Amino acid sequence: MTNLSEIQEKELFNANFQYGRWLSSPPTGEEVVISGMSGRFPECDNVYEFRDNLFNKKEMFTENEKRWKINHPDVKLDAGYFGLHYRQADNLDPSMKVLMETVMEAIMDAGVNPLELKGSKTGVFIAFSCSDVENLTIMGMTEPQKFTVTGYFKSLIAHRLSYFLKLKGPSFIADTACSSSGNALHSAFKSMRSGECENAIVASCMLTIHPGGTIQFFRLGVLSPDRIPKIFDQDANGYVRSEACACILLQKCKNAKRIYAQVINTKVNCDGFKKEGITYPSSKIQEKLMTEIYKESGIKLSEVSYVEAHGTGTQAGDPEEVNAIDRALAKNCEKQLLVGSVKSNIGHTEPVSGLCSIIKVLIAMETGFIPPNINLKRVRKGLEGIEQNRMKIVTEATELLKNDAIVGVNNFGFGGNNCHVILRRFKKQKIDGGLPKDDVPRLICVSGRTNEAVLKILEDVSNKSLDEEYVGLLHQLYKINNPSHLYRGYAVVSKRGVVSMSSKLLPSHRPHFYVFFGQFVNNFRILASYLKKFLIFEYVETRVNQILVLNKVKTFKEILETKTNVDEDALGSVCLQLILVDIIKELKLFPTGVFGDASGKIVAAYYYNVIQLKEAVSTAVKLGKVNSDINLNFQTLSNLMNSKDKNILNEDYSAFLNSMKVSKGTTLLNISDLRLNDEDNLVVENDGLNLLCLLGRLYTEGYHFQVHKLYPQVEFPVSRSTSMISPSIQWNHEKSWYTYKFSEFTSSDADQREYRISYLHEEQQFMKGHCIDGRNLFPATEYLNLVWQTYAQSRRLLTTDIPVLFENCKFIRAVTIPNSGYVKLLVTIQRGTGNFEILEKDSLIVSGRLQICPNASQQQIMLPEFNSFSDDKLEILEQDDIYREFYLRGYNYSGLFKSIKRCTVDASVGLIKWENNWCAFMDNMLQMKILQSDTRLLFVPIAIKKIIIDPLKHIDIVNKQDSEECLLPVYGNKNCNLIQ
Repeated sequence: MTNLSEIQEKELFNANFQYGRWLSSPPTGEEVVISGMSGRFPECDNVYEFRDNLFNKKEMFTENEKRWKINHPDVKLDAGYFGLHYRQADNLDPSMKVLMETVMEAIMDAGVNPLELKGSKTGVFIAFSCSDVENLTIMGMTEPQKFTVTGYFKSLIAHRLSYFLKLKGPSFIADTACSSSGNALHSAFKSMRSGECENAIVASCMLTIHPGGTIQFFRLGVLSPDRIPKIFDQDANGYVRSEACACILLQKCKNAKRIYAQVINTKVNCDGFKKEGITYPSSKIQEKLMTEIYKESGIKLSEVSYVEAHGTGTQAGDPEEVNAIDRALAKNCEKQLLVGSVKSNIGHTEPVSGLCSIIKVLIAMETGFIPPNINLKRVRKGLEGIEQNRMKIVTEATELLKNDAIVGVNNFGFGGNNCHVILRRFKKQKIDGGLPKDDVPRLICVSGRTNEAVLKILEDVSNKSLDEEYVGLLHQLYKINNPSHLYRGYAVVSKRGVVSMSSKLLPSHRPHFYVFFGQFVNNFRILASYLKKFLIFEYVETRVNQILVLNKVKTFKEILETKTNVDEDALGSVCLQLILVDIIKELKLFPTGVFGDASGKIVAAYYYNVIQLKEAVSTAVKLGKVNSDINLNFQTLSNLMNSKDKNILNEDYSAFLNSMKVSKGTTLLNISDLRLNDEDNLVVENDGLNLLCLLGRLYTEGYHFQVHKLYPQVEFPVSRSTSMISPSIQWNHEKSWYTYKFSEFTSSDADQREYRISYLHEEQQFMKGHCIDGRNLFPATEYLNLVWQTYAQSRRLLTTDIPVLFENCKFIRAVTIPNSGYVKLLVTIQRGTGNFEILEKDSLIVSGRLQICPNASQQQIMLPEFNSFSDDKLEILEQDDIYREFYLRGYNYSGLFKSIKRCTVDASVGLIKWENNWCAFMDNMLQMKILQSDTRLLFVPIAIKKIIIDPLKHIDIVNKQDSEECLLPVYGNKNCNLIQ
């Protein structure tokens, strides 16, 4: 092969340049923006805590062994929200557990309900390098179930999110070591610009559950021996491994409700071969990457306000990168270039590091200040750009200049993969802290997995000054009902503070809600004066006024301003009620029923679309012209209306009120002058403020409606510095799930497996039938079965392939299986000797010896076979007789442990049903031994001298059975103390 000619190289460069220019020059509205973010960082549960710790210069890395000394209280999962089978939740990679919730938070932070993404071309781009526990868990899995593969294969991290959210875009894992999240963002950005995606989820997680990886990196020589990341410092001696989980949501600018930053461009390259070795960074290739991306993007280097460096603190990495930044950017800048690295604060989160850097930059853009680096005492010699003042490391909170500041982010992989991302700050600034121009209180309706989750959001709203943009995001987030949210709450908040707040568990059946319209001439002005504050009122009033003008009467506004006039008041009251009906319809609030009396029947007819608005208003106009003393009966209203369907006019409101008496807990909105008093039901009269509280109460009862329609439309995207939503999201973590816990490194000549016994596991529920003296005791034969399984699995074999010999088995203590929860048993088999032990809570409960027995048939003592139970001279016990005897002795067997179908009176011969269960079959054999004892005393096995199990011969006998019930003959010799 020959090298590319100069002409070919030039053509390739031009093609790459044009492609990069196209990526960075989208049409208006097509810009790719970051609209949501969420994360968990060292010592931080959310982005706000991360922000505060950064500005407070807190070291967020802790003592080296903390992760391996705890039971991982931070690895939690709300399995119910994601609809996960309880066994899948137990068999789920810890990273996946944390990541799934973090992704949902980032989506909601953008003001997007996750249900809105269903069926959309949303891509899932997950940066994931390796799992500390994948192989350990898969190899140690002893339960015969299918959830391990779907829980630990890393490709499923992306696919499970696409599956849950019902997404149709690309879904894959990016693994380039430390630059994984940079590559994931690069792929997402290209997919969105090409039209392959309309949204993109970019996320990553890193947990150090097992210290094995840390030891290997230490041996590689890249970790700091003193566990302090001294980025750019003279004494820098390596990085500190750290943990994080982070997610950002990308959207097109035209669709975003919030913008943290615009992604101008991304670019990746690779070092290729280096004589220093694969892990050594290449300053030359890093310089090439940064030079090309800024030229392709058409950005003047003097426009770059800050560069978030990869900066890990390694002796090779920092000088190579700083000098590359200097040559590519700083030397050509007209001003000093600010530089920093978040790894000085949190350590190196490896595949998540790019997202951690980006979130730090977004914090700077939102707050207006760049968080400082820490642990810098003396700048490392040889960093020419810093020494010659072309570059400055940010060591104090420093203002981020320019309203549309441009920031570069480096993300490099230790195998030679390099990424660079250019972000532009969102320019829209908040005016007056987002305070509404009107004085209308805001109703905020939210839902959550727990009552605490609901109150957290409501309290966050209440504790801040009223921001209509933040409220607008919440309105958008909760405008779609989320069936997995079991709790709801509302708050009515004004500029002066909280007016009302409440939360509760959703009822299983929502109570009835009725609206009653009646004669309303006395109070309609009071309600109108309140409702007209809402923008929706003005919109609906306009439609009514157009019809009033056609009827050559005063507009509704003019009626309100006119002093008391009987005819006009009658017209005005009906018009107000019609306006209220349209408001209810606009909100998409659906009452159980709407009823009317007198003129209110016109309004009820309009609600049910019996008549249109034009006819309803025209009828009200006619009503205002008739004698005020006229009786508004069916015939009168019928004569005034043109509609053919007039049945609704004939309904008696008193019958409706009587029906309310029967239905307890009903809510009634009374829009009439009639005072309705009901001790058993909530009656809301014509108080405007109470209407908001009523809507909130209806929401908590299960009614869903579009709250945002009440208020002026918020201009999206919201302004910069609008409060985040993701830190307020909480989950239901009442249920804890299994997570691997490192205890110690073992180097021994033993096979070892841990078993978790629980009735929650379907295949272990058969042991409920082993009930002795009222207790569910763990069967002695199942101990032997676990030892057999452990031996087989350690050799990658099936138990049915291995004939075994058990000797000197001692059952030291009985173990009771709880109805809920787990029993953990640790089985250890010494290689060579075959001696085994079973421990429960560090206490020895069973011991013995196990050997392979290839010549099992030769070691067995063959008892004479029994021909038939049909001999009339034999005294035979049937199954009912056998287990009645056992019951009298205190054995409450059931299920598979009740499988002796018949036997002789002396229990020398019996027939036991084979149910493909070794434990139950062997226990039934032991039951034959118990029957040979002529006593009513209670016995449990405490020792077995010898057991030979020949599975191949056993299966051969089973296969030769002709009957539907596989009944196998069992023989016992009381004198020889033998059963076979």
